[in-house]
Amino acid sequence: VQDHKLMKEQLAFLKKHQVEVIGISTDRDQTEWADYLKSKNYHWDNVREVDDYEERASKSMYINVFPTYILIDKQGKILYRTFSFTEVMKY
Repeated sequence: VQDHKLMKEQLAFLKKHQVEVIGISTDRDQTEWADYLKSKNYHWDNVREVDDYEERASKSMYINVFPTYILIDKQGKILYRTFSFTEVMKY
Protein backbone atom coordinates (compact mmCIF):
# COMPACT_ATOMS: atom_id res chain seq x y z
CA VAL A 1 0.00 0.00 0.00
CA GLN A 2 2.87 2.37 0.79
CA ASP A 3 4.32 1.70 -2.68
CA HIS A 4 0.93 2.49 -4.22
CA LYS A 5 1.15 5.99 -2.77
CA LEU A 6 4.60 6.45 -4.32
CA MET A 7 3.38 5.06 -7.63
CA LYS A 8 0.47 7.46 -7.66
CA GLU A 9 2.86 10.37 -7.09
CA GLN A 10 5.19 9.21 -9.88
CA LEU A 11 2.59 8.17 -12.46
CA ALA A 12 3.00 11.28 -14.65
CA PHE A 13 6.77 10.83 -14.63
CA LEU A 14 6.44 7.17 -15.60
CA LYS A 15 4.03 7.95 -18.42
CA LYS A 16 6.35 10.69 -19.68
CA HIS A 17 9.05 8.03 -19.96
CA GLN A 18 6.68 5.58 -21.68
CA VAL A 19 6.37 3.29 -18.67
CA GLU A 20 2.95 1.70 -18.33
CA VAL A 21 1.90 0.46 -14.90
CA ILE A 22 -0.30 -2.62 -14.68
CA GLY A 23 -1.33 -3.97 -11.30
CA ILE A 24 -2.05 -7.69 -10.98
CA SER A 25 -4.07 -8.72 -7.94
CA THR A 26 -4.86 -12.13 -6.53
CA ASP A 27 -7.60 -10.78 -4.27
CA ARG A 28 -10.51 -13.19 -4.05
CA ASP A 29 -13.34 -10.73 -3.36
CA GLN A 30 -14.22 -8.76 -6.52
CA THR A 31 -16.32 -6.14 -4.73
CA GLU A 32 -13.79 -5.48 -1.99
CA TRP A 33 -10.96 -5.22 -4.56
CA ALA A 34 -12.90 -2.85 -6.84
CA ASP A 35 -14.02 -0.68 -3.91
CA TYR A 36 -10.43 -0.42 -2.67
CA LEU A 37 -9.13 0.71 -6.07
CA LYS A 38 -11.93 3.23 -6.42
CA SER A 39 -11.42 4.64 -2.91
CA LYS A 40 -7.69 5.13 -3.55
CA ASN A 41 -8.26 6.70 -6.98
CA TYR A 42 -5.50 4.73 -8.69
CA HIS A 43 -5.06 5.74 -12.33
CA TRP A 44 -3.25 2.75 -13.74
CA ASP A 45 -4.59 -0.48 -15.18
CA ASN A 46 -5.45 -3.08 -12.57
CA VAL A 47 -6.48 -6.66 -13.23
CA ARG A 48 -7.57 -9.37 -10.86
CA GLU A 49 -6.75 -13.01 -11.52
CA VAL A 50 -9.73 -15.26 -11.04
CA ASP A 51 -8.96 -18.33 -13.11
CA ASP A 52 -7.37 -21.61 -12.14
CA TYR A 53 -4.14 -21.19 -10.17
CA GLU A 54 -2.16 -23.17 -12.74
CA GLU A 55 -3.18 -20.71 -15.48
CA ARG A 56 -2.46 -17.49 -13.61
CA ALA A 57 -0.12 -14.91 -15.10
CA SER A 58 1.48 -14.42 -11.69
CA LYS A 59 2.42 -18.11 -11.61
CA SER A 60 3.88 -18.12 -15.11
CA MET A 61 5.82 -14.93 -14.31
CA TYR A 62 7.15 -16.48 -11.06
CA ILE A 63 5.47 -13.90 -8.86
CA ASN A 64 5.10 -15.39 -5.40
CA VAL A 65 5.85 -12.32 -3.28
CA PHE A 66 3.85 -9.12 -3.30
CA PRO A 67 4.76 -6.58 -4.33
CA THR A 68 6.88 -7.72 -7.26
CA TYR A 69 7.81 -5.23 -9.95
CA ILE A 70 8.86 -6.38 -13.40
CA LEU A 71 10.05 -3.96 -16.06
CA ILE A 72 9.38 -5.38 -19.51
CA ASP A 73 10.45 -3.76 -22.77
CA LYS A 74 8.26 -3.42 -25.87
CA GLN A 75 9.52 -6.75 -27.20
CA GLY A 76 8.52 -8.57 -24.00
CA LYS A 77 12.06 -8.95 -22.62
CA ILE A 78 12.36 -8.67 -18.84
CA LEU A 79 14.75 -5.82 -18.07
CA TYR A 80 14.56 -5.67 -14.30
CA ARG A 81 12.82 -7.42 -11.41
CA THR A 82 12.57 -6.18 -7.83
CA PHE A 83 10.33 -6.03 -4.77
CA SER A 84 10.78 -2.28 -4.29
CA PHE A 85 9.16 0.56 -6.19
CA THR A 86 12.02 2.81 -5.08
CA GLU A 87 14.38 0.46 -6.90
CA VAL A 88 12.20 0.69 -10.02
CA MET A 89 12.55 4.46 -9.94
CA LYS A 90 16.33 4.18 -9.52
CA TYR A 91 16.48 1.87 -12.55
